[in-house]
Amino acid sequence: MSDRRGEPPRTRRRLIPVLILVAGLSGALAIHLRAGQDRDDADRYEIVNGQAYPVNPEDIGKYRHDLELYGGTWNVLADRIMRRAEGFWRGKALAPTVAVLTVVFAAGWYFIAGLPAGPEDDDEGEKRRVRLD
Repeated sequence: MSDRRGEPPRTRRRLIPVLILVAGLSGALAIHLRAGQDRDDADRYEIVNGQAYPVNPEDIGKYRHDLELYGGTWNVLADRIMRRAEGFWRGKALAPTVAVLTVVFAAGWYFIAGLPAGPEDDDEGEKRRVRLD
């Protein structure tokens, strides 16, 4: 059975994930080509001889000490994990993140769209009667 446009529903179900892949992967490529280098995570800068150097908070012993003092070792570990995860969402590192999410979304769409619509529909779209005896 075909829909009103003349193409079978199965063809459209397979076309949508391909369109998702094309859009997402070309977006990831555009991000990779246009994004600058990852910016540093500096919260402050130290000036030595007129030259400014970025200082990351995790490089400062007092910062780590205060984290551990107020939240324990798990707080220090959570801070490291959060800072690493933030790196996936900026600069050139965003491109592989978008590509992986695109592949996961397209695969999910393909497998979920391939499931039958309901107990009364089969693959050809013909109606089946369910008898309750």
